Amino acid sequence: MKIWLMLIVALSTLMSVASYAQQGRVCLENICIGDDVDQLEVTWKSAPIDYKTKRAIDSQLAEFSIDELYYEYNETLVTDKKTLNDLAPHIISMQKFDQSVLDKLAKVRAI
Repeated sequence: MKIWLMLIVALSTLMSVASYAQQGRVCLENICIGDDVDQLEVTWKSAPIDYKTKRAIDSQLAEFSIDELYYEYNETLVTDKKTLNDLAPHIISMQKFDQSVLDKLAKVRAI
C-alpha cells in the first residue's frame, strides 16, 4: 500500500513538473520565473531601513549627489530625485525590498 501511495505521489509530481516544462517555465511553489510581480499573491515581509543604514546613506549623500552615489555603485535608475533618495538604502545598501519598495519602483522608467 505504501509503495502505491509513493508511486502516485511521484507520478503526480512528475506530471506537475512536466506541465511546467511544457509551458517552458521554471516554477517553485506557484511562483514562476517571468511572473508579473503585481500579480503574485504573496504577503511581503517588511524591509524597514534601520538607523545604521540611514546614517550610511546620509553620510554618502553629504559627499556625493544622488546621481553620483548610484554611479559609484554601478546602478542607474531613470526616475525623479525623490524616488532615487527613497530607494537608495534598499538598492545600494540593504539589497532587500518589500511592497513599499515595489510601489516606488513603479515610478522608475528604466534600470
